[in-house]
Amino acid sequence: MPVSRSAVGASEPVVKARPLDLAECRYPELNLVFDYWDRLRGDRIAPRRREIDPVGLKLVLPRITFIELDPGTGDFRFRLAGTDLYKLHNKEIAYTSVAEMRPAEYRDLLQAHYSEVVQSKAPNCYEIYFITDDDMRRYYASLRVPLSEDNATVNALMTIDNFSDRWSDLEPYFDTLYGRQA
Repeated sequence: MPVSRSAVGASEPVVKARPLDLAECRYPELNLVFDYWDRLRGDRIAPRRREIDPVGLKLVLPRITFIELDPGTGDFRFRLAGTDLYKLHNKEIAYTSVAEMRPAEYRDLLQAHYSEVVQSKAPNCYEIYFITDDDMRRYYASLRVPLSEDNATVNALMTIDNFSDRWSDLEPYFDTLYGRQA
């Protein structure tokens, strides 16, 4: 999905998403997690969080994130985040709110995608395109699957992200966004 910077202005970051069809997905890690989740789910809307065994996800554990939904506020909060997610954001995201993510366009996209899973009670899968204000371009794929304690409502999500090592190029950009000294 080509994204034009001229459409948004040269100084604004661009964050866009394109839905992916898992049946045609070119990211084997996403299919591995979907198959694992689907086996646990059985005929329910989703498995419980406590049913997820890290041993079953050993190959992709550094890229797994668990996100909880606060039903009172509708806020999504990262509960656990794999070590590769630290590398992606150049910060620890466990125990932080999605509302704290930067840039704002990325935060809004995450909240919309997570809300989609909660409302539909079904997984979603996207390629996320990220263009910084200095025109650095990166993309990654993400699968989000619902988790449910009561088999009626989604109260948490598990995600798997597939991104390249080139994301480390963005460390100075994220340092600036989060007000850290470079």
